[in-house]
Amino acid sequence: MRHSPGRAPGGPAGIGGGGGAPGPFAPFEDEANTVFAAFPTSATAQEQRWINTCIRAFKDASVWAKFDLLYAPFAVSVEGNALINWITPGSYTLTAVNSPTYTAYRGLAGNGSSSYYASGWDAATNGIAISQNSAHLGAYVMNDTASTGQEGAGASATLRVRGRSGSNGFTSVNGTTGVVGVGAVTPPFHQMGIRRVSTTVLLFHDGVQDATAASTSAATSRSLRSAGS
Repeated sequence: MRHSPGRAPGGPAGIGGGGGAPGPFAPFEDEANTVFAAFPTSATAQEQRWINTCIRAFKDASVWAKFDLLYAPFAVSVEGNALINWITPGSYTLTAVNSPTYTAYRGLAGNGSSSYYASGWDAATNGIAISQNSAHLGAYVMNDTASTGQEGAGASATLRVRGRSGSNGFTSVNGTTGVVGVGAVTPPFHQMGIRRVSTTVLLFHDGVQDATAASTSAATSRSLRSAGS
């Protein structure tokens, strides 16, 4: 069952609505209501509108069903809410390992190695939408991270996206060979690695393809981590 949040101004650029006089909002998406119910702390009315707008956009673009996991810590101000997996709330909630940090309305940060948030999700055993030869992993990077890990899983065959590898972007998607971007990158930016076939991996930077590399696919085993290699 959906409910309506009533009338309110639009959210910030990139997430909510624009300017002008406020008008009535459509009912919240069922998926948004499920996320709200899973939050340990009630989201504010504004946070609910941001989250609903985001989920509706994914559904309208027909990509919501392509996610196994989705975390959006920038949309909330409480760490417990930031750790909820929007796709299946209550499953694969992130847990802190060795004191990583959360900043309200910004995101999660670890040290790139031993301090991170763990999901408990393993692509090889828990993946539904993802497969060995059809996979993607993306992260919005806010901090200048050099060559340390950002988001990913695996020790040999990896599913990983880094803010930088040296000064360039980097990704490895279900394979032992990754791809390094062609140009230096400076945060904030969105980075995504994509595998569509068994032989090639693509790197996207802010929605534009940055690089491609030959990479033979292999199964990834190890749970997905955020802000840790």
